[in-house]
Amino acid sequence: MKCDAIVASANSYGWMGGGLDLVYRNEFGFELQWTAQRFITDKYADGYIPVGECLSVPTNSPTIPNVIFAPTMKQPNPIADPCILENVYLSIFRTACHHGYKNIGIPDLGTGIGRVPPETSARFAISAFKSFKEQQ
Repeated sequence: MKCDAIVASANSYGWMGGGLDLVYRNEFGFELQWTAQRFITDKYADGYIPVGECLSVPTNSPTIPNVIFAPTMKQPNPIADPCILENVYLSIFRTACHHGYKNIGIPDLGTGIGRVPPETSARFAISAFKSFKEQQ
């Protein structure tokens, strides 16, 4: 799949040791995690990206040149309030628009370690996309 960016629902510290994040780290190398963590510490004084904010990180891959880091949790834990996913999805759309990305790959957010049902995550994705389009 060729796209401008894919989304990693990593935790706020940019650790990529499990789930889909681990797949991305294996595909793009440890450099992706290190770069993400450097971007996070450079931009955020507390050393973590708050849930609901996103960062775009280059991959050095011609097929998928960027990863949008969109944490759904500060640390790996079940998500207590899945309503936060709507803000995360909205932030993804805004970040993609800001960077001029036309094609992005977005997995169901929060459905692994976060334990959010896929149908719930999908509803929030649709709602966020509708809100984003209304704001354009």
